[in-house]
Amino acid sequence: MKQKPLKMDPSLLEFLKSVNCEEMSECLFTSKGICAVYRVENGDVVLTGSTDKALTEAEKKLQMTLTSSTLSLEDLGVLKKPEWRSLGDELCDTYNSAKKKTIVIHHPKHGDGLIVSGFRVPVSEVSRSLEKFINAHSNIKEVIRVRSYAMVKFILEKKSEVWQSLVKNNKVKVHFNPKIPFIRLSGERVHVQPAMETFQKISDTLVTDKLVIKKAGAKKYFQEQGSMFFVMIRDRRFVVILEESHMRDEDRDNYDSGRIKVKKQETKIDYFCGDSPLLSVIEDFVMVGEEFEPAVFQLCAETRQDLNEARELISSFIVREQASSSIRDTAINRFTREDAETLTNLQRDLTVSIQLNKAGPEPVITVEGLTRDVVKAVRSLREMIRKVEKNKSHKREAFILSSIVKWQYLDSRNQMVPFDVYTNYDLEEAFAKKQPRIKIEIYNEQYEVDLTRRVATRRNRTIKLIRVDRRDQSSDTLPGHWEDAKGSFVKRIPVQPGSQEYKDVEKEFRRTGLNNQILNIERVQNETLWRSYMIQKKHLDDKNKHKNNERKLFHGTGSENIDKIDHRGFNRSYAGMHGAMYGNGAYFAVDPSYSARGYSKPDRLGHKRMYLARVLVGDYTTGKAGLLSPPAKSSTATDLYDSLTDNQQNPSMFVIFHDAQAYPEYLITFHI
Repeated sequence: MKQKPLKMDPSLLEFLKSVNCEEMSECLFTSKGICAVYRVENGDVVLTGSTDKALTEAEKKLQMTLTSSTLSLEDLGVLKKPEWRSLGDELCDTYNSAKKKTIVIHHPKHGDGLIVSGFRVPVSEVSRSLEKFINAHSNIKEVIRVRSYAMVKFILEKKSEVWQSLVKNNKVKVHFNPKIPFIRLSGERVHVQPAMETFQKISDTLVTDKLVIKKAGAKKYFQEQGSMFFVMIRDRRFVVILEESHMRDEDRDNYDSGRIKVKKQETKIDYFCGDSPLLSVIEDFVMVGEEFEPAVFQLCAETRQDLNEARELISSFIVREQASSSIRDTAINRFTREDAETLTNLQRDLTVSIQLNKAGPEPVITVEGLTRDVVKAVRSLREMIRKVEKNKSHKREAFILSSIVKWQYLDSRNQMVPFDVYTNYDLEEAFAKKQPRIKIEIYNEQYEVDLTRRVATRRNRTIKLIRVDRRDQSSDTLPGHWEDAKGSFVKRIPVQPGSQEYKDVEKEFRRTGLNNQILNIERVQNETLWRSYMIQKKHLDDKNKHKNNERKLFHGTGSENIDKIDHRGFNRSYAGMHGAMYGNGAYFAVDPSYSARGYSKPDRLGHKRMYLARVLVGDYTTGKAGLLSPPAKSSTATDLYDSLTDNQQNPSMFVIFHDAQAYPEYLITFHI
């Protein structure tokens, strides 16, 4: 007898080991006239035959009759299902009998496949049945990508009655992902696939869009207070979500989600610098608009009409929370670079839009944003304006004082050098208060001044100081008709009706036909302002080489400005409050009717107020809007005009730019 060992596929080897070798040899070989048998020995199949031909025919018969099929298992849990066991038992009962086994179903311990081995036809039929079951009952996870997060929310909240029936038997699990616009389904394939079709049909019927709101503070408001809005729209036929940064995928071509600039154009502000208030150096800086992210909303509904309703509701809600406030004040012209940085910080910290408009006679700052933030920003802006006005007032007081009292120091060449107006003011204020010492700067170094000895010392160095009181040198005395102010810095003295002084003022008041009832006339006695005015008058008389420099003019104002004017004179920062067609200075009218009619604001009793002022108009020329000082008398001259007017041949008003060029001599109070 001849033998031949065969190297068999392990799965076929398993089948051959599981059956009776003699019975299977009878079935495969001897019943077919092949004189051969097989046995399994040491993991190999060994054929035994009468001849080499018998061995060859037996080997060929094995190859043609037996086969194996490997089925992949994507879900090993299928093998644990009762239905799987039932199917396996049923197939084995169908294809195997006590006398003849045609298939074996085998799951290797180390592997994720299933092997069916045995006779070729049964193996094919059993494999198809098992594969069909595995495919249908394997647990899978599928993802449906929808067009927006709002659509995920709409399906979850507004379409639950459609998809809830799919999950009521817990055959399909649905997960709505808040981080990604996906809907995840899990369960047996036989249940998941119909569920996917259902969700796809739902999403196909919906419309979605984005709404971009480019208003300062809009996104911040919805982030902080949007819950009220979302509660309000809970029962509407649409859903709205505020888009966050993680929701921005790379496919954003259909809407503008970029950052927005509150103010794209360059805004220029003039500011004054230098130690002397007489030096008006005008420079420009750019107030950079702060960038804000827009509020981007994702919308979803079943109809375009519902989407439009959502847009209108969001817009109205934001408009209701938005506010705009404008501040018009000439003090804005004196904002510095530091003030601009403060404005920029306000924009960023409060998420408001701050815009400047200098096109008109007065600069205007407009603040837009959430109401509460606009209120805060406006409060800060008004504080900035008050600070500017306070600094301006200090400059004017320092300048007026410098025209009366001058402090000087002796330099290394024995020459007298005047202090700047601010140091001059500090020294005189300390001197008036009888302070023994004060610290100042000379040559950018700090010195201590002994006001009794009038010397400044630093380490071993001593500098002599001199105080010059021009009132002692001036030949200009106070008007003889002034009354004793009894130590008061400023005083208004009622002028007695019927006196010549009263008649002279009344004559000026009525010379153009003004017939309003005069309630009282008061003389303003301010020694400091008067002496500054007289020093300026003497300066113009000498400079212009004529005495025709002074006029009596009128200035109408409101009751809230009376004390300011009495104490500090006519403030140039008021310029533009009633228009600045001929320059940004203090305005005076030739005709009292003009001031009475247009600029004397009545109080709650209907009383109006107007000053009859002494004004040093000097040499004047026609003005124009935007001028901060009079122009030069010629292209080559360094001497400037002293004032501006509306008509050089027949003036009806004058504009001055020097605080000492006008004195508020009489205050006239009259009835409308």
